[in-house]
Amino acid sequence: MEKIGVKVEIVVMDKPAMIDKFFKYNYDMIIEDFGSLVDFNQESLLLFKGLKSNYGGLDSPEIEALTLQWREVELAKRREIAYEVQRLLARDMLRCNITDSPYFQAYRDYVKGYHFMNQVYVYWETTWLDKA
Repeated sequence: MEKIGVKVEIVVMDKPAMIDKFFKYNYDMIIEDFGSLVDFNQESLLLFKGLKSNYGGLDSPEIEALTLQWREVELAKRREIAYEVQRLLARDMLRCNITDSPYFQAYRDYVKGYHFMNQVYVYWETTWLDKA
């Protein structure tokens, strides 16, 4: 990067420390293996301002509008919209997945209130066992 005039300081840290910085938005850029969502519909949960799942703090009304439109059109048009969202994310460097490490979760039907946020955060405070 220095060859093109970009000064980079790489800080390697363990995952708990990185996640702490991440949720406090105390970084310029993070490279991590959060790219484990399977499709655009899952990924779209990260794109809406104010949602708990928007753990990167993204705020793009244009991307939100495209995502809502994506959910209401036929498959061929969905592909075009998803590509446009990718272009916008890359253009503004809002999110850039460079890795993929899929995580799959399974749980019993008596586990209630479980919302898995893709290895980043599990909302245990809203999870309970209903074994009545």
